[in-house]
Amino acid sequence: TLGEGNPWLHSTLLADPVARHYGFRWLTDRIFHNALRAHAVVDPSVQDMMHINLHTNDDGWDMVGIENFSQTTVLAHFKDVANCMWDIFTATQITDVHLQQKVVQTNDMLYNRVYDRLHDTSVCVLLRRYTMPNRVVFTRLFLRDDECFPLQSHELRPHGFGWTIMEHIADDVTLYRSRLLHHVPVTVQGMIPLERSAQVFGVDATLPRPLLLERMQANALRNLKHARDHTQRNLHDRLTELERKNSAKV
Repeated sequence: TLGEGNPWLHSTLLADPVARHYGFRWLTDRIFHNALRAHAVVDPSVQDMMHINLHTNDDGWDMVGIENFSQTTVLAHFKDVANCMWDIFTATQITDVHLQQKVVQTNDMLYNRVYDRLHDTSVCVLLRRYTMPNRVVFTRLFLRDDECFPLQSHELRPHGFGWTIMEHIADDVTLYRSRLLHHVPVTVQGMIPLERSAQVFGVDATLPRPLLLERMQANALRNLKHARDHTQRNLHDRLTELERKNSAKV
């Protein structure tokens, strides 16, 4: 699976400025190479698809993570798709519930801390962009441990990693693939129990275990579809506006 054999996922981002700068690039490079390896063995089909895989422990009794994959074709140049998606991923989102702090921001990297006051969720997200001749790769790391933002006693922290690849198929045709693995969130006491994870997915925690896991996976797929539809509408609007501006220049 996406998360096996990656001990670097448990690395702590240090507070020391030099080590911290190195850590940003070392961690995102690990995901980048993981993405290229995974991309090379993904089904060569270019049909639209989406699926969720709920990972359990060896006895199948507890959830240890949830992984999603989606793929679609976008009728635009891959560089335009990448530029629009970068703007979407790096946009500042501040609401009455969410507090966002952009810790580091460059042309190809963003490190965000997002705090959800409603659910006491503290998320540290590291995003990096890699531009290649025929594709653009985004890597995302949801850090578990950062010395500058230690987990507080009342907080919950999601953690995991993923990637998005926008690949040239033709001049105005882009294959868009995205994969993300979230491990079970943690508190200062460790991994949260399945019953609390069930609440996050809006599932009755008193259901029999097999049905509970099945409902969680179904709700996760529903949430993924909703998120993908929202992102696709946003991307379509941005690409339409970009095309309008380019046409006005001619």
